Amino acid sequence: MKRTEKSIMTYKISLVKICGITTIKDALFICKHGIKTIGFVAYFKSKRYVDCETVRNIISQTADNYTHIMFVGVFVDENIDTIIKYIESGINVIQLHGNENNEYILNLKKQINKINNKLNVSNKIEIWKAVRLKSINDIISVKDFSVDKYLLDSYTKNDPGGTGKLCDWKLVLLAKSILNKDIILAGGLNASNIIDAFTIVKPFGVDISSGVEISPGIKSQSLIKEFISNINSSCNSRYHEI
Repeated sequence: MKRTEKSIMTYKISLVKICGITTIKDALFICKHGIKTIGFVAYFKSKRYVDCETVRNIISQTADNYTHIMFVGVFVDENIDTIIKYIESGINVIQLHGNENNEYILNLKKQINKINNKLNVSNKIEIWKAVRLKSINDIISVKDFSVDKYLLDSYTKNDPGGTGKLCDWKLVLLAKSILNKDIILAGGLNASNIIDAFTIVKPFGVDISSGVEISPGIKSQSLIKEFISNINSSCNSRYHEI
């Protein structure tokens, strides 16, 4: 699809998430440059894995300097008790990146409500379901899930995410017509292809990890700045989080 001046000028991105954060240095840097959605990988097999205490420390120091940040915990078929511990560490978005079904999600919501009632708070914890796209069946299987957003990622047989493999954008466009929630595009995004992603897919948000890394879990400040610069130029304005 050919990119047109009109399509670039009229499109505005609503959410930009940088995932796989492991250090306070990287968290503060991306917040300084306007990113308001930070992802922590709570999957112990991942090279980007961070435990509850590390997440708690990063969130507390970040929240002291920046407000209205979305802290996302990424889980893969995790025990709900473990997810609750990460919520208690400060995350306010749960991203389910495994084979979790709607029954699991409804049970998770019940447990979150119990915690909120016990603490007498009304914190809104969003739930996002990641879908690793291989065929239309992957889309149909989740279309009635009780979630706030869908994150669409590339499919790799033995790895749930963070591989740098580009997602099938044709399937993403199909998913946009089937799913009735906001779509976050993930999978192989970087500074070189983000303009095409906006022009072709026009997602509600984007999620990047390996595309701004020196090595797994260690971010490159120059790649982050280049990525943000291309986002701003592609939308013909600074996106609303910056």
